[in-house]
Amino acid sequence: MFLFHCHSPWFWFIILTLVFISSFNTSILLWQSARCSDENCSYNGKCINMKGDNISCKCDIGWKGKYCHQLRLGKCKNFTGLNELHREINRTSTWGGSVLKGEDELWHMWASEISRHCGIHRWLTNSVVVHAVSNNLSSPFQRKEVVFPLFSHEPIVTRAPTGEYVMYFSSFPGASASDQPICNCSDGNSISGEPGCHIE
Repeated sequence: MFLFHCHSPWFWFIILTLVFISSFNTSILLWQSARCSDENCSYNGKCINMKGDNISCKCDIGWKGKYCHQLRLGKCKNFTGLNELHREINRTSTWGGSVLKGEDELWHMWASEISRHCGIHRWLTNSVVVHAVSNNLSSPFQRKEVVFPLFSHEPIVTRAPTGEYVMYFSSFPGASASDQPICNCSDGNSISGEPGCHIE
């Protein structure tokens, strides 16, 4: 152990060195917290300029606002999308939808469908993932096929950097994700099913 007298040059050298190191580390932390990063733009865009508290973000497609924190929603109208619940026969409930434009110039959607024409609250027992297409976003989508059977739900689709379509979704292969029975309904709602199907 070293002991220094308060008038020793070593004592003042060590104190000044510690003060310098402490202030240097503080300056680095302040610089790191004040630098321009994509975190400043909610990870939904690129930070292109930062002066003090003034941040300039270039938002990705689908986002807007000073910090790219707001969805940029387009106008929509009724009876577009995958609307199978309001047709005359074979009414079917669907949930969500992930849409991408393909090389074929068609718009492709992947959505959760409540199979066997039951209502949305039977999603744990009757949910499958379906594929639908449309010529444009202001026209109805036409259902094509089941992509993943029971139990599959909440598909989100994107393109990989190499071009493939990649889907993320919830799945419990080969059965329902619930201890309730899989129901058979007829009108897009669970009341039209067997006894007990209307109970969640």
